[in-house]
Amino acid sequence: MAGLFDVRKPYFNLDPDRVFRELGTVRHRGVELSLAGQPIEGLSVVAGAVLLDADVSGEAVDLGIIGPKPVGTTGRIIRANLDYRLPFFDPISVDLGINSLAGKVASAREFAELGDRQLMTEPLTTFDIGGRYRFKAGAAPATLRAQITNVFDVYRWNVFSNSSFRFTDTRRFLLTLAADL
Repeated sequence: MAGLFDVRKPYFNLDPDRVFRELGTVRHRGVELSLAGQPIEGLSVVAGAVLLDADVSGEAVDLGIIGPKPVGTTGRIIRANLDYRLPFFDPISVDLGINSLAGKVASAREFAELGDRQLMTEPLTTFDIGGRYRFKAGAAPATLRAQITNVFDVYRWNVFSNSSFRFTDTRRFLLTLAADL
């Protein structure tokens, strides 16, 4: 599945005086792709990508008060999840998740020290691994899931559209039990 988009709307963010207000118009255009299926028996794949070109226009950009890119946006997001059911024991499956982001715009204004560009975060790719055991808890279907997220403990800044920063989540081990009652 694929889709093209071109969305325009008012752009709100912090001005140089740290006042949150309308600073112009933002235009998001790009393509969104998704794929889901079972390429071989036992392997389920769900994958998607967004390729985005985002720009801000208006008086604040024309006057050099802010840069031309909206804060918190990235040009590329790719996510893929694969789940493989073991052929010799169907109740168990192993899975892999891959999340990849291009660098994100991290400042509304441009900096001379950066060649009159806006501050950007580093690109980020993380991997998650896990497994599921499907069984019956009485008459109810249940799943025990173990997962390690951010396997390689990649440590980067993440930035949001409101100009706030947060570190990426560290490596985590999750164990969950779910049942359909």
